[in-house]
Formats: sequence, C-alpha cells, structure tokens
Amino acid sequence: MAASQSPFLTYRIDSRSFLSRAIEALARFDATADAGEFFIAALQLRFGIEARLCEYINASLGSVKPQDAAIKEFTASRLMGRLALLNPDSHRPVTLVIGVEGEESRTAMQYTPVTPRLAAIHGRLGELLHYNYFWNHEHWFIKKEWKPGTVETLFDARGLLLEGVDELKKATAGSLLSHPQFTLLVENLEAEAEGELTDTSSPNPDRRDGPPPVA
Repeated sequence: MAASQSPFLTYRIDSRSFLSRAIEALARFDATADAGEFFIAALQLRFGIEARLCEYINASLGSVKPQDAAIKEFTASRLMGRLALLNPDSHRPVTLVIGVEGEESRTAMQYTPVTPRLAAIHGRLGELLHYNYFWNHEHWFIKKEWKPGTVETLFDARGLLLEGVDELKKATAGSLLSHPQFTLLVENLEAEAEGELTDTSSPNPDRRDGPPPVA
C-alpha cells in the first residue's frame, strides 16, 4: 500500500475511536491468540478511558479556560478528582428530554459518567502494560484461564478487558459531555460576567459630566 502524501498523520483520538480499536484488537486476539493483539487492546482501552474523562473535563472548563488548563494527570482516579472539582454533578447520570409545547415529538439526550469501577479497571490495565507483569506472573503465556478473576494469564486478564469494554461502552453511550444542570450554571455565570463587562448603562456616582466646577 502506497504511503499517504499528506503531511499529517490520520489517527482519531476520541474515546469512541479508542474503544473501537480495543474491540477490534481483542477480537483478533480471540481469533489468533496473538499476545501482541491483547496488549494493543489493553492500551487502546486504557487510552479510551482517559480520553472520555478528558472530554468531560474539557467540556466542564467551558469557553473560559485558565492558562493552566493543560491536563497533566493520566490516572483515571486523579482525572475523576479533577473533573469532580470542576463539575460536582459529574458522577450523576442524567437523561435530558427536549420537546416543543403542543407537539408529541421529543428528543432525548444522555450524560453517562465514567464510573468508579471503570476508573479502577483503568488502574488494573496499567499493571498489564509494564514489564514487571511478566516478572510477577510467570504463567502469563498459558493459553487458557488459569485463575479466573485474576490476571495470572492473558486469558485470565481477558475478562478484565471485556468488563472494561462493557463499562466504556456505557460511558460513551451518551451524547452530552457535561451534566445539563452544571452546564446551565456555567452559561449563566459567563453571561452575567460578560454583562458586567459590557454594561455601561448604570451611572457611575464618581463620574462628573461637563467641565469641572469653577473654584
């Protein structure tokens, strides 16, 4: 296949794309027992969890972003902590139904949070992606479940990936990137701040029109 002539790489970095690639790699692992595909799936899934949390953090920052808005954390638990500071409602799922008065049609949108369980899975996936995994699990290469519920072999750890895929599917099912109540609050605050900056109708008690008084 000829290399693309574009000067840019093509690689989608949204949470759903990472999830899709994780599912594809896990399917290849199931079909071929290629350990490389297993670790690709684990990495893509871990990226996907981080991406979803970062998408929520970015939405919660709104249009007014401080200079230190860069996201430096990478563990899901710390990302969830930062998100909770920005958006106290970030842990609460919600369905927003929009309709027009007098009409029967309705549009439903959901906010589906990253759960504490998914954050915990993110941490356990990290254990698989360091060399000491092989050092600490000497039976990792056995092509069957050795101790179900553990990560002793890759086939044991496969259950963790399947659970992570299922949880991330739920977290990416919603179309809202922020809790509606919090979004409305931020928009109101931003509107009030903008109004204070642009409103010149209020008289200034210290202002004097016309020439200064003659002594």
